[in-house]
Amino acid sequence: MNGNTNEITRFQPLLQHLDLHDCVITANALHAQRDHATFLVEQKRAHYVLIVKKNQPTLYAQVKRLLWKTDPDPAP
Repeated sequence: MNGNTNEITRFQPLLQHLDLHDCVITANALHAQRDHATFLVEQKRAHYVLIVKKNQPTLYAQVKRLLWKTDPDPAP
């Protein structure tokens, strides 16, 4: 590896050879990027859960506006 690699640049190469069809991939906020989501959905046919933080204000605002289903009687 050269000095230009990091966790972001290694995301796709590390997952490229895995069969992820219908798998759910979780990743931290560093990977909440359009390229990573597109790669997972279009190339790997996977699903994903990505953390979104306030350092991406537009995406964060979009997520906050989603209508999240809430359980009116959550278990203790």
